[in-house]
Amino acid sequence: MRKIVVACGSGIAISQIVALKVHQLLEERNLTVPIEAIAIKDLEAHLPTSMVYLSIFPAEKPYEIPVLDGTAFLNGNHQEELEKLIQIIQKEQSKDTIIV
Repeated sequence: MRKIVVACGSGIAISQIVALKVHQLLEERNLTVPIEAIAIKDLEAHLPTSMVYLSIFPAEKPYEIPVLDGTAFLNGNHQEELEKLIQIIQKEQSKDTIIV
């Protein structure tokens, strides 16, 4: 399964907090998904292995994966973004399901 990527200036502070919050919210819903907090300068290298990008900064350009507002997970107004994220995860999981 591809991962969720969260990027901030350094990959240490805000992206780590968002990654932890998202991990907790998904765990409460019995969803286990890899989440990686990175520095924004490393984003391009992580996109091919990511299903969604949680942005702390406004996206500078369009990406080939969905981009959600990562700051929503900081301020507590995350319900809409969480619902979108869960839909993306479910779609990703359905791709990984092999029917025999």
